[in-house]
Amino acid sequence: MGLKNTLHNLKEKYKGTKMAPAFNAIHTFLYLPNETTHNGTHIKAADDLKRTMNTVIMALVPCLIFGMFNAGYQHHLATGTIEAA
Repeated sequence: MGLKNTLHNLKEKYKGTKMAPAFNAIHTFLYLPNETTHNGTHIKAADDLKRTMNTVIMALVPCLIFGMFNAGYQHHLATGTIEAA
């Protein structure tokens, strides 16, 4: 039995409990939904939108880390704590 079947079985087993959203999130993050659009907009289902926003957040993480580093670096340069390289 594969990971997809195991996640689907766990999702059905814990339906209506506190653990259901966790299994549903893992399942929809790893696998595409069964429904696809054939015309019109490409992002229609909430699962597709969730996957798109996860990609956007992952793309923003390096920018966030660099921004935090640069803000601290500029602060310490301005206060004279460190010398410019």
